[in-house]
Amino acid sequence: MEKQKLKTLLKGVRRISLTTDLWNSDNQKLEYIVLTGHWIDDNWKLNKRVLNFVHLPIPKGGVQIADAIYKCLAEWEIEDKVQTISVDNATSNDVAIRVLKQNFTITRQLSCGGKMFHVRCCAHILNLMVQDGLSQIRRIINKIRDNVVYINGSEGRLKVFAEIVQQLRLPCRKLIIDCKTRWNSTYDMLEIAIKFKEVFPRYKERDEGYEHCPNKEDWVKVEKVYEILRVFNTMTNIISGTILDPRYKMRVIEFSFPKMYSDVEARANATTVRDTLYEVYGEYANDCQSSSVVLRGKIERVGLEVIPEGSMGGADDWEFDDFLDEANALKYPILSRMARDILAIPITTVASKATFCAGSRVIDTYRSSLSPETVEMLLCGAIGVAF
Repeated sequence: MEKQKLKTLLKGVRRISLTTDLWNSDNQKLEYIVLTGHWIDDNWKLNKRVLNFVHLPIPKGGVQIADAIYKCLAEWEIEDKVQTISVDNATSNDVAIRVLKQNFTITRQLSCGGKMFHVRCCAHILNLMVQDGLSQIRRIINKIRDNVVYINGSEGRLKVFAEIVQQLRLPCRKLIIDCKTRWNSTYDMLEIAIKFKEVFPRYKERDEGYEHCPNKEDWVKVEKVYEILRVFNTMTNIISGTILDPRYKMRVIEFSFPKMYSDVEARANATTVRDTLYEVYGEYANDCQSSSVVLRGKIERVGLEVIPEGSMGGADDWEFDDFLDEANALKYPILSRMARDILAIPITTVASKATFCAGSRVIDTYRSSLSPETVEMLLCGAIGVAF
């Protein structure tokens, strides 16, 4: 019943953006692929739904991933509505997106000639950058990790450590061991360890077997690493959060491009963004005209033409505040459609990854014999609606 309700709802969706990712169930020893749909409705509400959580049999190459995704889309009858797919930067995903793009190009016209179809996960790119940097300072991180592992190695050590924490009247919080492949968990480990840096030397006085206590120089290095990671952590929280007002996206371009490229390259890349934006608008204008959408006067055309040539600073003049208001959808019909579709595009695969947390709870050690069909029903029925 819930599936039929969602299928009926999707019939009224004009364009939908997707996120997808793979997850391996340790308890079942099976690989699953999750597909999440994102769109903004006529009331300017962002909708997210877990569409599929299906078993991906071996082999699991790019072509097999593409086939599995297309089968899911066909089941929902939305294969002609897909605007973008956001994925991690794995080689298999590159192949899958290429295959899907080729298939979609044959049956219909992709937005902006397919330039927007493949969206690479910003959080994953950021993770690769940070992991590369951490590999250069692995020694100091390993030292803190070894200390945390040692303290957590027995109940007796934890008890002595906790007693010292109470004596120093520090916040009662346990040391945590990080996951080596997740830099943000390393950040959390360092954050808590720093708060307990006065505890470690006192613990050393009570445990003769404790040999590798960090010294003052070590803590100086750790705090510097922590400050750097805090910046990346803040950025991750921003890009993994809600959609951004388009004016801020344009200001990010103004701010970041000159820092990333030479003056000539920055202007050229900004122009590329601007031209692509106009190209997308042109497609929406043609689509609206073919759909007999009536424009009220010349408001929209004037709104676009006030952007100064060669400048991205005209975003405020572009009446974004005005057309984002639901009441002005009739005043700016083309921009309203365009904004709803573009703002719904996820820049990370966080929505799909969040499903894996629920997946690990559903497929626990006591439910390892659940069939993939039952797992999909439980996940899509439970968290799909709550999303």
